[in-house]
Amino acid sequence: TYALDDRLIGLSYSGAVHPTPAVGYTWDTEFARLVSMTDGTGTTTFGYHQPGALGALKAAGEDGPWLNDTVSWSYDALGRMIEQRVGSSIEQHDYDALGRRIRTRNDLGQFDYTYLGQTEQMVSARLLGTPIGRDLIYEANAGDRRLYRLSHHGGGAPRYTYASAPEQLIDGIVETVEGQSALWAYDYDAAGRLRVADRSDGAQYDYAYDAADNVSHIEAPGGSQVFAHDVTNRIAQTGYVYDANGNRLEDPIRVYQWDAENRLIGVSHKSSPGRSSHFVYDGLGRRSVIEERAGLVTVGETRYAWCGQTLCQARNGSDVELRHYFEEGEHWRLQGSRLVYVRDHLGSVRGLVRAGDGALMGAHDYDPYGRLISVSGSYPGEFGYAGMHHHVSSGLWLTRYRAYDSQTARWLSRDPIEEEGGVNLYAYAVGNPVSYTDPSGLLAQTLPGVAIIGGIGCALTPGCRDAVSDIGKSIANACERAADTVRNWYEQGSGREKDVPNRGEPGQVIEGERRTREYGPDGKPVRDYDKPHQGYDRPHVHEWPGGVREHPGRDYSPWPRQ
Repeated sequence: TYALDDRLIGLSYSGAVHPTPAVGYTWDTEFARLVSMTDGTGTTTFGYHQPGALGALKAAGEDGPWLNDTVSWSYDALGRMIEQRVGSSIEQHDYDALGRRIRTRNDLGQFDYTYLGQTEQMVSARLLGTPIGRDLIYEANAGDRRLYRLSHHGGGAPRYTYASAPEQLIDGIVETVEGQSALWAYDYDAAGRLRVADRSDGAQYDYAYDAADNVSHIEAPGGSQVFAHDVTNRIAQTGYVYDANGNRLEDPIRVYQWDAENRLIGVSHKSSPGRSSHFVYDGLGRRSVIEERAGLVTVGETRYAWCGQTLCQARNGSDVELRHYFEEGEHWRLQGSRLVYVRDHLGSVRGLVRAGDGALMGAHDYDPYGRLISVSGSYPGEFGYAGMHHHVSSGLWLTRYRAYDSQTARWLSRDPIEEEGGVNLYAYAVGNPVSYTDPSGLLAQTLPGVAIIGGIGCALTPGCRDAVSDIGKSIANACERAADTVRNWYEQGSGREKDVPNRGEPGQVIEGERRTREYGPDGKPVRDYDKPHQGYDRPHVHEWPGGVREHPGRDYSPWPRQ
């Protein structure tokens, strides 16, 4: 339902297999912004800073339907968020003259950040008064300033050292914990998809793909799997069932339920009859409740508060605060435990250390596509592979928009932004989970794990208002389409379609959007013919002496053709 000015004021659903609550929206009469929302969980109100005040017209707060779920924001004179309050938790930020965040104070303590010169590349993070921190070292300009080493302090002092190929492919990772090292070696096919992952302890993971980027074969230490797919890229073999919208209804392990917005609302295990998990969403499509049931009886309920598009608090069914989530870790309030994340380059949580002394409280290890290899410690944490929220009961990895199944190395449902996120609507990380991740469930992107801050979500920003009036499916999808970070990233391209592969057939010449590449008798690059680009406004050539791309390039004309 739309108002006379074409603003969306109501969503209702008829004929749904599973009932989907209606949603109502009310809008500010002076500015085109959302002021309240009524959905299946209750009513949420949104407030904004007044014109002339610090943070003028920016989001001031969001008050959800329950107790202890109020979120508020304060800003400085430059419009930067300097304080966020969620229930009893307060987080504050300081910035330098270049607008980089240099200090954060929250339940975990005070984190101080330093950067490389005047760049955005962080070189250190320290938790004040503790041994906890991390250091980052980058390649030189000839190596495109890619991450070379990520070293943590505390919790066994994990260190990750990276070797990468010129085309943004990580060839190897040396993982060192408590002085013991393990080497991961990776190989890719001509399309840049992960083909082999070898670990120095003898574990090997082999992957094969069909022409549509579906994982068709997985060979792992625990056994092998073979998958067939139909023309819409659904798994097409015994035991797998999908609905007409492409949502997975059944596989050999689980049974799923979906609402009219194609959101996962129920999961049950075939091996545990009567036990199930249920998910409830607010009017912006955010997962606000998870219930665990035994038959018809609810045996556990967790309510979540969101700070824009990011989970920031968990409470029980009585609205008692359980956990607060921060970029750097988690505060388990009832236990009095303050845990700091140990992350790798993908943002995967590899360990949790106690904020006071750096003692290791939990550790995780994953295979390339996110299967848990090992879990240890008394605090598993809420987040894990690629920074996703781990739903332990189902074994699924949850993001803002979709659920990821690491057992089949794919999403359970189609991409909400359809082909804008890639031609294959189920594929994860464009077939390269070592160098890419997908934290929202919409678009693959490279190396987000070294970032330290996000913004307020689209639902509360003025930039979202125009998109909300245009939606046809749901307000959540419209907001994400409008979000500058997603749109800008997509317009720039993920890089994979524009770049030629770093492996080819012997003697082959492949022309890409930005360059043409010649391959030698061993299938490795020998010469690149680059088109003009920023920093070099003429066609030029790069040789590959010794397997390393030379910098800078040299003028070359005419442009070669196959």
